[in-house]
Amino acid sequence: GADLVDGAEVHLYYDPTYLLPVDAGGNPTDRIVSSGALSQILRNKIYTDTGHIHFAAGIYDPEEPRPSGTFTLATLRFRALWGTGAGSTALTFGTTLPFKTDVTSAGSSVLGGVDNGSITITGEEPPLPSTPTLTPTGTPTPDAAE
Repeated sequence: GADLVDGAEVHLYYDPTYLLPVDAGGNPTDRIVSSGALSQILRNKIYTDTGHIHFAAGIYDPEEPRPSGTFTLATLRFRALWGTGAGSTALTFGTTLPFKTDVTSAGSSVLGGVDNGSITITGEEPPLPSTPTLTPTGTPTPDAAE
């Protein structure tokens, strides 16, 4: 909308058995990339063991321009883990305190709501475990020491 945004707090959850957060080079990371639209990063942490992402940014300088309308807050990249192909996995926003996603203008919430999403994964599925087959090798021979 037309409101001048001065803060945003995003809490996002993903399944770490399907996805690995990565940087632009494809390397594992525990941070997302801020766009700089809100210049002061207050929190930026990906907990790769639990799949929790916490990002918060704001503007303190009263003379700094504030974004409005549609803008990119941050960029998050994932790599699908091997063997998770042919499926999808949810991305959900935190909507309750203490991990409530929100956007503010002059300190008041201007967020109308959030839409959860999902990531569709294509690629190789893990192979099915093989069952060993026993094959007879012939008749036993008597022990030479007898």
